[in-house]
Amino acid sequence: MEIRPPKIVLNGMPLEDYVRNELLTPDLLIEPQRIVLAHRALREALDDPAIPYLVRKQGSKGSWSLRGKESREPGVDKAIVFTDNSPPIWLHHYLRFQGPGVALINLLRCLGERTVPAAHSFKRVESDREPEWPLLNRLMGGVYPPVWTAGWKLSHILPCSPHLGRTDDPLALLRHADLKKYFRVRFLRNLSPFNYFLTPSPKRHVMMLEGNKPTGKDLGEDERVITWVIRLLHDEVFATLPEAQSEFLKFLSEAGFGASVVRNSSNAAVTVAAKTDVSKPKQRTLVKLDSPKTPKVRRTPVISLTQAFNPPADYDIYQVNEAVSRDTYSGLLVAPDGNKGGWRRLREVAVGDVIFHNQSGRIHAVSVVEPFNPDDERITSRSQYIKAFVQTGGAYLVYAGKHFSIPDRPEPQYVTCLTKTVATLDDPNLRSAVQNFGGYALLLKPENFVGRPELLELAARARMAGIAGGEEDDDNEADTASISA
Repeated sequence: MEIRPPKIVLNGMPLEDYVRNELLTPDLLIEPQRIVLAHRALREALDDPAIPYLVRKQGSKGSWSLRGKESREPGVDKAIVFTDNSPPIWLHHYLRFQGPGVALINLLRCLGERTVPAAHSFKRVESDREPEWPLLNRLMGGVYPPVWTAGWKLSHILPCSPHLGRTDDPLALLRHADLKKYFRVRFLRNLSPFNYFLTPSPKRHVMMLEGNKPTGKDLGEDERVITWVIRLLHDEVFATLPEAQSEFLKFLSEAGFGASVVRNSSNAAVTVAAKTDVSKPKQRTLVKLDSPKTPKVRRTPVISLTQAFNPPADYDIYQVNEAVSRDTYSGLLVAPDGNKGGWRRLREVAVGDVIFHNQSGRIHAVSVVEPFNPDDERITSRSQYIKAFVQTGGAYLVYAGKHFSIPDRPEPQYVTCLTKTVATLDDPNLRSAVQNFGGYALLLKPENFVGRPELLELAARARMAGIAGGEEDDDNEADTASISA
């Protein structure tokens, strides 16, 4: 399931050649016949009242921003489920690597059985609503999407969300004119494999067109790139399968309100360079709230990944011993502020460090430490437990108050940090924990990895995935206003 990384282009390449030879290559594309079968299955799902509309979330507040839970809207003929980019990521992977001839039956069954992902991870407020649709990593068997690991972003030809407030966006206008059709169109734009293609991830690449940044966030949102993608898909990729050409044009006309193949495409010069700071260790910063304190300095790198059992030099790997809970999947760790049982380790973690979550001798999840942000929803939603901020570092907060999950604990202060869960390992062959340990957390050492090279690979992939971003692979998320439905 390996996918090649994006090609580095430093000297400039004509846009037509770049799209043809780099983005629309057989190793990245789904076979046209499978695209047709999957699209027809989605059209069939539209007419099934038992299958909800899966559409991209809108805004950051209100019910239309909450993923994974089925809801109803007046004037809409069936339930709606708001998602991030996980459904097309999953479907691209599913169609790209499954055997031939299975798309129609299996996709309909997955939609009917609610085994299509709604999100990469759930926020606490979403978990509390008990989502009915699962997370991406559960349906990927604990494997992080290879497209993300390789440095790609799944981009869309037609935006999955409306440009709110713009009078020239037909999708935004349709929301007020015909809500049922609005959700039908957004369902097709979100899921149809006619609508997506891979472009370099902006998290790991710097991209330019004619020496300037692309419009939107990256190449995948620049109309010049999209115009060439449409043209080359129609004229070349689908040329050997007339029904694919025909279905593609019908999709553009229906979901794109009359969009078609454009012939006067710009042939701007493309450059793509790797961001130089992706693999650098994250520096610690410290905000002093009550008393001066010197941050702990990262140990001097003396080991490298070239030796099979040595941990990496630019980040640490920790094992946290706790029951896997909503907090694990929501991206939060918390422990009393003290020296007992590994609690102090939460003061030592740095942004980009990898966490193995151990329960009963098995690693059930892997996460990556995120920068601490006091305004993050995971913190603000627990404000009733926080009396005062005592100290905050680049990756942690010390606060006075109560434990987030066990409010009757007696300690006066606690340490918490934010993490991004990038894999859940809930398959039958769960990985053994690195070390049996009765406390909360431990820093793993070289001897912990003797005979366990697969754990180093797991950690390396997790960190790469955490840096590359998960849900941030949210292309064409055009709306900026909050939506309350």
